[in-house]
This record gives sequence, C-alpha cells and structure tokens, in this order.
Amino acid sequence: MSGYFNVRDLKASHDRLDAGQLVEAQGAYAKNRVVYPSGQNGPFVQVTVADADTLAASKLQPMLIVIASNASGDKTVARDHYLVDNFATTAGAVGDIVYAAASAGGMTITQPVPGKQSVPVGIIVAVAAAAAGTYTVLFNPSMARAHADRKAQQNAAATIFWSDNVDVVVLKGAAGTGDLSATVLRKTKFLPIQCIMVGAGAGGDTAKLTDGTTDITDNVDVSGKADKELFQFATWNDATATIAAGGAIHLVTASDALAEVHLLAIPVV
Repeated sequence: MSGYFNVRDLKASHDRLDAGQLVEAQGAYAKNRVVYPSGQNGPFVQVTVADADTLAASKLQPMLIVIASNASGDKTVARDHYLVDNFATTAGAVGDIVYAAASAGGMTITQPVPGKQSVPVGIIVAVAAAAAGTYTVLFNPSMARAHADRKAQQNAAATIFWSDNVDVVVLKGAAGTGDLSATVLRKTKFLPIQCIMVGAGAGGDTAKLTDGTTDITDNVDVSGKADKELFQFATWNDATATIAAGGAIHLVTASDALAEVHLLAIPVV
C-alpha cells in the first residue's frame, strides 16, 4: 500500500481526520461499531449497525463508525474517516483490507464471501502490538473500496463483481439445482455478455433467464452443446431485464444444464 498515503500524515489526533456528524443511534452500540444510514428523525440521520449477513444492512452504501458507546436513541458522533486503535485479528499486516463483518457492527480482515455481502470499510495502517494480534485501522470506506477485491457477493449459484459504475454478474448452473439467482444491491439493468457451457449438455438440458416471475430470454436448448462451447439467447426482454434493488435475476435450467451466463449490470434510477 506504500505510495497511497503516509501514515505520518494522519497525525496523532483522530479529530484531524474528520469532524464527524451527529446521528441518532437505532440501538445500543459500543465504540467503533460500523453503522449505515437507515432513516431520518427530523434533522438527524438515523444509523443501524452494518451486517454482512443481511443485504439491507450491507449494501454498497455510505458506511460510518460511531466513536463512543451509546444507548438506543442517543445522539452520537459518527465519522466516515477515523483511526481505530487496537483492532484485534489473528493474522494481519499493514495494507490489509478490513471489511464489515457478519457480526453486527464488527470488522474483519476475512472477506465475508461466499454467501455474504463484501463491503470494504478500512485498511490496516500500523501494527499496534503484533504479538497480541492488534493493529491500527484507518476506517475509510472509499479508500478501502478502491483497493479491495471487487467481489461483492458470492454463493454456490452466483458471483457479483462490483465497480463504481457497472457490475458483472456470473450465474453458474450446477447439478441438482434448477433455479439459480443473484440478488441485486441497487436497481439494475442487465445486458448479456456471453454464455458458456461448463460441462457437456445432455438430453432435455435447457437454460433461460427470468426475473423470478417473467422470462427475460427464450428457453435455449443446450442438450447438444459441448463443454466450453459458447451459446446465445435468441430473444431479450428489455423491460423485465431491469430489476429493482433487493430483487433477483434467475438462471433457470432443466435437467441440470451446466450453463454459465455472464451479464453486464448497469445501475439505473
């Protein structure tokens, strides 16, 4: 990470990083809990702890950190840049990316995939006590996102690679699974990139894309396709290929068709 910032420039005082903002906590949170904006009460932004297990609590959205313990309903200071002392982890090094954890409000150096949301929130900038496994973290989601692995979500069915402008979604057919889906983090318009067989087709194998209710493509017969062979959909429903945040795009296969579909995912308003 050398060349991106100088730790000495961060100064000794946390206050030099960010003045912070007064927010309303939606629960009793300990110091250094990671939170996200979840509502509004008059002039105050309400915040709730982030959680990599839950889509709504871990979208690629502004993340903040509370700098003092508070009770539910308290007005407390949250910041988007902050030095966190004594971050404990079993193994870490300067330059490691830190992510929002599956434990609500926590942080981890282990990227929380597969099956969870991956949201970079900071970078280890100094060793506090290496023998004890404690480090200093610069909490700075925008900087962390710039240098993190761009895998936003992964499970047995799908992988989403994010960027600030467009995402790439990979849906992969598997034996024993006929409906594979990827949940989108924001309203998204899908466009096809390519389709490829990841195993030889067999009798009855078909593949299509849907929004969970309505077909986006035609149902393609891939029974005669060879392993690694490319194929295409003949039709594309542009209307149903735009999916709201929290919705999902589905690859529906018959007879365990081993088809993999790569899609360009463009955020829309």
